[in-house]
Amino acid sequence: MQIIETSLFKNVNSEMLNLTLKNVQLKNCLSKQIIIKEENLTSQNFYIIKSGIVVISKMDMNGTDVSVSIKKTGDPFGMFSVIDSLPSNGKAVALCATEYWSLSGSFIKEILLKDNNFSLNLLKFYANYIRNSNDFQTSSSFGGAQKKLLYQLMRIGEKEVGKDIIIINNYINQTVISSFAGVSRETVSREIQKLKKSRILKINDKKQLELNVKLATDLLNTG
Repeated sequence: MQIIETSLFKNVNSEMLNLTLKNVQLKNCLSKQIIIKEENLTSQNFYIIKSGIVVISKMDMNGTDVSVSIKKTGDPFGMFSVIDSLPSNGKAVALCATEYWSLSGSFIKEILLKDNNFSLNLLKFYANYIRNSNDFQTSSSFGGAQKKLLYQLMRIGEKEVGKDIIIINNYINQTVISSFAGVSRETVSREIQKLKKSRILKINDKKQLELNVKLATDLLNTG
């Protein structure tokens, strides 16, 4: 797959696509490798995941890393620093061996953002990101630890095509899940066991967590 085949470049004109292919860099990193540091970001770049998983985290007032979003194939990150030319306010770390494309911030601002379709595609992505954040805030306000956990599992897992099932990749361990859900690792372990008993979660033959979307949605919609 090439970068121009991702959803961000849908309906972008051929001239822009060709310029993108000439300016993009494909990079590789190992598991646990930092792609963007929260401090000392000296140059703004824009990134898109080709393969792998990247977690975006921020440091809270207590100095603890809190996971705020997860990036998968085709997902962009780093755009906020490109737009406002400020240092990153988050850290990007690969959860597994990851390939990603990198474009300079100057190329994005001077070339790509002049294409209306690219700008619209980018806006749609971040509109969806904001909707998900708002949904989580609502679930956090009105739900207990179990609903917080369940909402995040649905958010960070991968939905199987044609099935009402979400797979939680083995790279996303309980420590990562607890950071997303805002509960302790012990709470994650306890609630996962409860969700297994309710048949909302099970372990598949690949030793991955498998989530039943219908049962999970029914639980989230309960008062």
